[in-house]
Amino acid sequence: MTYVMSDLHGQYDLYREMLEKINLRGDDTLYILGDFVDRGEDGVKILLDVMERPNVKPLIGNHDWTMLTLIRGEKQLIEKMGRDEALNLYRLWFSDGGRPTYRAIRALDRETREKVLSFVADMDYIAEVTAGGKRDF
Repeated sequence: MTYVMSDLHGQYDLYREMLEKINLRGDDTLYILGDFVDRGEDGVKILLDVMERPNVKPLIGNHDWTMLTLIRGEKQLIEKMGRDEALNLYRLWFSDGGRPTYRAIRALDRETREKVLSFVADMDYIAEVTAGGKRDF
């Protein structure tokens, strides 16, 4: 069976509840259409869980991309834009729910943080799937 969900926004408990509801099995495929992080407290926790599930196919969302861009490119942003302009980007991200994600990603040890960021960086932007006998993307 193929399942799709999106816009989890850090709601780990609801994500787990949905996994139980659909009874996701090893031969099922779950596509998550981005926005794992921001707004809720547990976006990084969702990413860590998804990283362990080979039958879950993540697609990057705009919130995930923003996290990746700002966290991975922090030093370059400050060098290129200056500290004040870079801080304005962080303020914008935080105003759209990024603060819990920033805290959670910074709380990880360096190795785990890099694994999470690499996982997000490797996410596809689009997937082609068959549903209801039709192939579309």
